[in-house]
Amino acid sequence: MDSRAIVAALLFAAAARGEDRFGARGQVVPFGGIGYSHSAGNGVSSDSVSLSPGALWFVDDGFALGLSAFFGYRSLSQPTTFGQITTSTTSFGGTPMAAATLPLAERVAFFPQAGVSYSWQRGSGGGFTQTSHSVILQGFAPLLFIPASHFFLGFGPSLSWIVEGAGSDTIAVGLVSQIGGYF
Repeated sequence: MDSRAIVAALLFAAAARGEDRFGARGQVVPFGGIGYSHSAGNGVSSDSVSLSPGALWFVDDGFALGLSAFFGYRSLSQPTTFGQITTSTTSFGGTPMAAATLPLAERVAFFPQAGVSYSWQRGSGGGFTQTSHSVILQGFAPLLFIPASHFFLGFGPSLSWIVEGAGSDTIAVGLVSQIGGYF
């Protein structure tokens, strides 16, 4: 084999390995969630379903911009002095977001993300219909473990603060796990 071919093969392999690194320019990180919950007790029952697809795109090494959308539906049935009443709420909206990746080791990275959610809700039941909106500041700061190329697991704190609309000044803090990939 020609020495130029060996050098070219080594350069190609190094370039291919560089593109596998999480957070490289041009990578896309799709994400999302699907949820369902049911609760019942003391004559009250509730069913909720949600869908939230999204994607981040690394516009430069280590910096990504993205957008997520969400849709949710909740039905609540509860007793009143006039009998059982059922109400429902439909919500939808979107979240523009930004993220950064900070490599900490070969297979470990810090991946903080922030966004501003805009949501609209429509509730009906008992002969009434009501619409409202919310603006929510969100943050998520997971530590990622990347066990294989194009696959990661993450875990970290999350923060959600309703700054306008129904439930203003409500702050929720939690821990969130994540599983994902990138290409």
